[in-house]
Amino acid sequence: MTDQPDTQLDARLDALGIKYSLLPYQIPYLKQFLTVGDVRGRDVLEVGGALPREIVIDCLGSNSWTCTESPAYDEELGTANQQTIAGFSSQEGAYRTLLRNIEDFDSGYDGKFDYIFSIACFEHIAKFPQALDAMYRCLRPGGILFSMFSPLWSSHSGHHLYHIQIPERFARDA
Repeated sequence: MTDQPDTQLDARLDALGIKYSLLPYQIPYLKQFLTVGDVRGRDVLEVGGALPREIVIDCLGSNSWTCTESPAYDEELGTANQQTIAGFSSQEGAYRTLLRNIEDFDSGYDGKFDYIFSIACFEHIAKFPQALDAMYRCLRPGGILFSMFSPLWSSHSGHHLYHIQIPERFARDA
């Protein structure tokens, strides 16, 4: 895109964010992503989410948009997320959704994407080095990884990585 804001596009994205009840950060982070590159005619991999087809294909004009979400995500959120996760079975045309951890992508995805878009996801990835390796492999030469993530912090019980626990020998008071 350009450094100059496209007020018509901004307004359309804002309206679509409301239509789809997106979280308050999703459209602003998407707009920030669009300052990095133009997705028109490009192939994009979204790691850790699934922006609606109407936004990424119909409005932004991506050639293809592939979404991937961890299979454990619906287990963590319980039944409240079943409607969202139900969409992770599509292999239709330019918009695809996969219920698969990024670190489990096989070589069939290597070099397939111009951009990787990931917001509010990195703090949930347990196998972070493997995930970054897989993302790098998925990018075409010159491809760009765009990620916005927070908060990251350490605590006794971790943050979003509830299956990772501090060993008891470190959790005891000295």
